[in-house]
Amino acid sequence: MANRDRSLWLVEKVVELGAAAITWIEWERSRAVADAGRSAGFLRRAEGRARAALKQSGRGWLPRLEGPVTPEQAFGRREGDGWLADAEGQRLAGAIARGSEGGRAGRPLTVAVGPEGGLTGPERRRCLEADFTLVSLSPATLRFETAAVVVVAAAAALLADGENEADDERST
Repeated sequence: MANRDRSLWLVEKVVELGAAAITWIEWERSRAVADAGRSAGFLRRAEGRARAALKQSGRGWLPRLEGPVTPEQAFGRREGDGWLADAEGQRLAGAIARGSEGGRAGRPLTVAVGPEGGLTGPERRRCLEADFTLVSLSPATLRFETAAVVVVAAAAALLADGENEADDERST
């Protein structure tokens, strides 16, 4: 949850990349800065943006939009692997390389980013306890929407590579 306009821009971009769901999490620091995600009106606007991005991108499905939820609620719905964008995490390229080994490609992957101002220590620990892998996206501090687009694009590339590998195996 964060700034309304930047959140709506984020919806467009991650729909174009093929996200299956977009969930607004109410982190501790998002309570002070967020003006998006708390009203039915916002979710209607987000769905409109998602539909427009779906049409433009030629994707086959509209992602599920939900929120606001607590981190625990979001973690309870997670399937498969999880990445949390975090400056102290492993480099994203390493996470992608490891994700494509050992049968992980093609599994559901949940990506999470913190709010403006970042996660608190306890929130970060809860993410680790929920088995999220910390991934570093850049040496610079990124805005939440930039971090989300980068990590969703990486996840989409990883999952697409897994699908391509499966297609290659079936054709041989």
